[in-house]
Amino acid sequence: MSKDQATVSLEACSENKAMRCDATDQTKYQQCDGKHWQTYTCDSANTCNMDGDKVVCGSVATGDDGVVSYTMHEPTPFVPESAATQVSAALAAVAFAVALSFAGF
Repeated sequence: MSKDQATVSLEACSENKAMRCDATDQTKYQQCDGKHWQTYTCDSANTCNMDGDKVVCGSVATGDDGVVSYTMHEPTPFVPESAATQVSAALAAVAFAVALSFAGF
């Protein structure tokens, strides 16, 4: 999934974590956040498919023998990095540098 292409749909929903394929674009899927449908794009040239009530992004290939095979990948929703995560990473780097200086490196 292209994690920078998550968008919020105006369509309301109420079942948190419900998933569906986008009816207008086979490379996109939607997940309910409890209020609105969030739209995501599958990775690369993968297309959205339903496996029960879950979305899977997959690719289709036809072999030399005419057999069609599917490779499915479970999509990972976009989670924006919070400022707290960035601060924590910076503090961890400083702590590591201090520890190395005390160790004599």
